[in-house]
Amino acid sequence: MLENRSFPKHDLFTFTVADNPYVDTYWFYQVFLAALDIIGGSTLLIAANALAVCMSITLMIFRSRLGGSIWPSAFPILLFVAVYTLNYEIRPHVFSWIYLGGLLYYLEREEIGEGKRFYAVTGIMLLWANTQPTFVLGWVAIGCHLIGLFMKERKGFLRRCLPFAGAIAVCFANPYFERGVFLPFTQFGFLSESSVFKHLIAEYNPLPLVPREADYTFLGKVDFSFPIFILQLFRIFLIAAVIVQSFRKRISIHQSILSGLLFYLSLLAEKNIGYFVVAIVPIVIRSLVYSPERPRSRWKYVSMGAALVVVLSCLELTIRVVSNDYYSVRRLHFRFGAGYNNLSLPVKATDFLITRNLQGRMMNHINFGGYLMYKLGPNHRIFIDGRNEVIGENFAEEYLQTNENKTIGNVVRKYQPELAIFPHKEALSWVNYFMHDTTNWRLVYFDELAAIYLRKGYANEVPSFDPSKDTSLFNKLSRKELKALLQKKVTRPFLDKYLKKQYYPVSESERAVFSYYNGWISEAISFTVTGLSRSTVDCPELYLNLAIYFLALGDVTNTRICLDRFEEGGYRSASAVQIRSLLR
Repeated sequence: MLENRSFPKHDLFTFTVADNPYVDTYWFYQVFLAALDIIGGSTLLIAANALAVCMSITLMIFRSRLGGSIWPSAFPILLFVAVYTLNYEIRPHVFSWIYLGGLLYYLEREEIGEGKRFYAVTGIMLLWANTQPTFVLGWVAIGCHLIGLFMKERKGFLRRCLPFAGAIAVCFANPYFERGVFLPFTQFGFLSESSVFKHLIAEYNPLPLVPREADYTFLGKVDFSFPIFILQLFRIFLIAAVIVQSFRKRISIHQSILSGLLFYLSLLAEKNIGYFVVAIVPIVIRSLVYSPERPRSRWKYVSMGAALVVVLSCLELTIRVVSNDYYSVRRLHFRFGAGYNNLSLPVKATDFLITRNLQGRMMNHINFGGYLMYKLGPNHRIFIDGRNEVIGENFAEEYLQTNENKTIGNVVRKYQPELAIFPHKEALSWVNYFMHDTTNWRLVYFDELAAIYLRKGYANEVPSFDPSKDTSLFNKLSRKELKALLQKKVTRPFLDKYLKKQYYPVSESERAVFSYYNGWISEAISFTVTGLSRSTVDCPELYLNLAIYFLALGDVTNTRICLDRFEEGGYRSASAVQIRSLLR
């Protein structure tokens, strides 16, 4: 857009749906990111995204403190910040949180008689309509606000609606006019149970209202500190508080309607939970905390205590994030830093494509589409990405066949790709197909996230991957040293998680599993042992994997050692039971 000074009308990035119309309502966000990337690269992008997250949180606090102290409101917001870390990626929904929070801030200020700022509401809706299709949530918020105005005073209601009608009409000021306005209603259909995108895009799946056992257990051990479990309880608490406080008349009817609508959206897809929390937390906090009947002296001590708890909690969380302890103990792929993370994005694999000048017809996994578009540009068209408004349900249905071992071959034969790139942990059907079709395909690259296969006869100058030559993570140990390492206990002084960088061996573990799939058992063991030697946290799952690898080699002694190490922590697994039965 910056180079051509025009808005796209058809898809520019894929060869599979190149003729499909492209209604790019994200254009403002995309241009903003492109400008930041040109100026400061990934560091500036990450800094700007962090600032946007902070702005959305600040708006929640400002809305929570309307008429009261800031500190009691900060603690539940801090809880949300801690458990919703998986959604702080560089994506437009963070801007939508700002727009929604800012819109509600101005509407709520008008409601309590602190001025009418219709120009701000109109400006927010104009920016939102050109950033993400979720701008319709602004219409929902305005509609609920108008219900409140009508119930408060019916006289002159239509006159008071006119400025808000302008805020809704301004959404047509986008490059696609009515098509840009109607796009959100099309996308709403993608949230239905019958939509193919429910099976294709993880964030379109709902997070169950009631926690499942898998949400608070790890290898058979209960752990109530899992962010996903806390988030589920947090959502239940919020909607329960809305219901109770509505009956107590501490929350108005129009706020209850807004809460109910956003709660319903949060049940349809996990990606919608953020909008529900951003909008509703301040409403609930104001209804629970602020009361004119509460004695001021007692309220002063409550506020001081809350301030102390919030400050200390923020400090503790910040230090653990910087040391990577927060991510390591939860086996998360995130890391503290200001660069692209190869545990989440195909950074190294894409660089391999560029340096080897591999520009053939590509078959990529949908999870890699966005990053490949960003790095390769329109000159090297990709297979698919997550822009559902472009891909459409017909091609999505066809792509869904790649998730099955029996049907992925149909897609490969139809599109005749020359190279394939995919996440080997998540796309097992891809692994099985390309690994076993050695007549037509050969592996040329793999790392902790991605694998690249080339069709035989294409780019013969690029050598096939030889596991015996890749010793970057191999740790050659004597049998005595290996036994000592397998029996070594991980002890971590309490202050280490604050003072030293923490490490969980995601990279080594994922490389080992892919090596095992390919039959490279010794290499799988080497990767895993190296990971254990580097880890600063307990890794029972790696000992279970090692038991499987050693069993494949027929090494019963080390299989027993690894299985004992796994079970001594009280962990359970069906695989462990099966291995134990084979050893008897």
